[in-house]
Amino acid sequence: MSGPKALTIADGLFRGDRRPSQSPSHRILYGHVLELEAKRIIDEVLLMVMRAPRTYTAEDMVEINCHGGYLVSRNVLEVVLKCGARLAEPGEFTRRAFLNGRIDLTQAEAVLDIIRSRTGEGLRLGVEQLEGSLLRELEALRHHLVQILTQLEVAVDFSESDIQIAQRDMLITALEKILCRIGDLLQTSSSGKLIREGARLAIVGKPNVGKSSLLNALLKEDRAIVSPLPGTTQDTIEEWLDIEGLPLRVIDTAGLGTTANVIEEEGKRRTEERIYQADLVIFMLDGSIPMDERDDSIAQRLEGKKYLTVINKIDLEQRLESDGLQNSKRDLYIRISALHGQGLEELKRSILDAVLSGHSVPSEGVVVTRLRHRDALMRAKISLEQAVKTLTDGLSEEFVAVDIRDALATLGEITGQTTSEDILNRIFSEFCVGK
Repeated sequence: MSGPKALTIADGLFRGDRRPSQSPSHRILYGHVLELEAKRIIDEVLLMVMRAPRTYTAEDMVEINCHGGYLVSRNVLEVVLKCGARLAEPGEFTRRAFLNGRIDLTQAEAVLDIIRSRTGEGLRLGVEQLEGSLLRELEALRHHLVQILTQLEVAVDFSESDIQIAQRDMLITALEKILCRIGDLLQTSSSGKLIREGARLAIVGKPNVGKSSLLNALLKEDRAIVSPLPGTTQDTIEEWLDIEGLPLRVIDTAGLGTTANVIEEEGKRRTEERIYQADLVIFMLDGSIPMDERDDSIAQRLEGKKYLTVINKIDLEQRLESDGLQNSKRDLYIRISALHGQGLEELKRSILDAVLSGHSVPSEGVVVTRLRHRDALMRAKISLEQAVKTLTDGLSEEFVAVDIRDALATLGEITGQTTSEDILNRIFSEFCVGK
């Protein structure tokens, strides 16, 4: 519970050696939660008292630790609600922390990133942002811009005198340094977005080429049923994979081939849908048999998609002609044995290179992970480029000041200093209930 009535509500439902409202801050009390009307014990609990402002929300808070069963947790919650509390809205605790000034908006978003992180790298970026890495970077940029703006405003005030307040070449140099740093941040946005959100990787091919075996080999567990009988997988199977900090949603699809029944037809439809949605496709071939018209038909479906051609079953006698691949413009391929793990490391490197498209997974420094941040930085960059042009063209400092104020306001959107209510609602609606 969080809010001015949290301790009063706790007094009404808790029985122990001390009333919560009389307890010092950050103390754990032992006692029981009582059902008020029947005066019966609901559960034996530990209750923690935390007083403002040294709490997550910067408000008075109470945490009740009860036994973890579904029924007892629900009964304790019902008693809390009867005593006057209400259920929190999605993200409400973090939103209160933001509104009460304990964290900025980038740190609030970092809480969500930490909760949703699927790789160690994603968790690291979320923790660093929660610790204020991006906030400090943006505040430094805003500080330099305020200094420049101050010089410009003084120059405007003394425009009719002969005093030279601000040297234009020095202002241009200062703005260009800020633009350079914004450019560095923008360069991290592509890989940062991938680390936070991940990418979709679909494995496609005709039946029995080893798609499910590859999924199991990449995950290092028997997630999909493997059988020598074609058509074993008749629905899509999705799991998350971590390749050097990049989260990938790997999708094992039903084999594309001649459909014999309604179930296989639905599997085919879902496979084609996953191909359309995927950021990268693994087109899988069986190296132990020659290519046929089904392989060619799948290749045609992949026209315009980013894909890797993978030849499986290299542990068997090879009957697939590589000349056919080259003539079909599929000369870039990777040979593996999903059953024995051969070639998997090369495949992982190729997947990483294809998804990142020349970018690298950042190992240190501030990283831009959200499209909202990237958009604001782009708009701030445009405003500052206009300010440099205005200075270079010799126009009045007043026009330059307008562009710099626009850049300041735009950077303030990222941290929440100049953010609208609609944007706040959209951000916190992504959170789970409460947190």
